[in-house]
Amino acid sequence: MFTQRSEGWQAAGAAQSSDAVALPLDLPSEGAGFAEQFAGVRAEVERFIADGGSASAQQLSPEAWRVRQQLGAGSVDLSAVPPDRQAFVEEMLPHAQAAAARLGVTPDLVLAHAALESGWGASR
Repeated sequence: MFTQRSEGWQAAGAAQSSDAVALPLDLPSEGAGFAEQFAGVRAEVERFIADGGSASAQQLSPEAWRVRQQLGAGSVDLSAVPPDRQAFVEEMLPHAQAAAARLGVTPDLVLAHAALESGWGASR
């Protein structure tokens, strides 16, 4: 399997060195591995949590701020939300709350992800 691929590269005149292959990651140094990358991501997540996500909150559009304020006050009007989507949220909310508690995120994020991934329950 790998022999055929490298023979194909040779036939095409492509570089054989791994240094010549373009990678999507910008590794910090030669030989840096998963542990170094993971440590960097972990530090970034810890900074985000410590700051309360304030940098991203400042980037909200005026519409998003209005919805965020309504959600905080518990005054969102759900009458405009289609009934099938309301049913999806009601059915999935307990599961989202349990998953969110284990993941350390809000149930809103888990529900939003579930809605996107399943097409609002179409692929259940």
